[in-house]
Amino acid sequence: MSAAELDELLDRMPQIAEVVEKFSSESVQSEVFRALMSAFGVASGPSGEADADPGALAVDPLPPSGAAGAKSVQSAAGPAQKSPTKKASGGKVKQTFTMDKTLDLVNGGTPPFKEFSESKKPASVVECLVSVYWLSRLTKVPAPVTVDQVYTCFKVAGWAVPTDLVNTLQQAGTKGWLDTRKRDDLKVVVQGENHVEHEMPATPKGS
Repeated sequence: MSAAELDELLDRMPQIAEVVEKFSSESVQSEVFRALMSAFGVASGPSGEADADPGALAVDPLPPSGAAGAKSVQSAAGPAQKSPTKKASGGKVKQTFTMDKTLDLVNGGTPPFKEFSESKKPASVVECLVSVYWLSRLTKVPAPVTVDQVYTCFKVAGWAVPTDLVNTLQQAGTKGWLDTRKRDDLKVVVQGENHVEHEMPATPKGS
């Protein structure tokens, strides 16, 4: 094959590849490729022998298209490098709050907060509801309720403060008791009022 013929063949290779890839069967692709190469006087196949011209250039068949072709190319290039797996970072939520020293939980409301909370006997998420209820409904000078004020109620009542107090407040919101969209303006909604006023303390089972 002359240099001019080789250049012409190389120019036509993209067109040849496009024609071959139109066939889904790998065996048909190989036959089509051989036929096209033979038209240019080029032998193809494992033997590498020329069909017509002893000096013809031997060309290996195109790799199959799709996943099989990608796999064969990957095998030729060597084993694929695995990307490092990122380990999920763990750890508990760390929150800190401040006691509100301006908050009077004894004389600032009627009844005092501790007396009120003991009468309702709350547990877990309900402790947040009771705190926000007293702060927003029973204080003498109602003001926007903050997370720090709820934290102060927990400390005065002797309750264990949740590791994630904000999330516990949000759980009370999910139950339909609180509006927690603003951390510095927590509110009791009607369903929360009804729960505190009519369903607490909870009636023991079997009574």
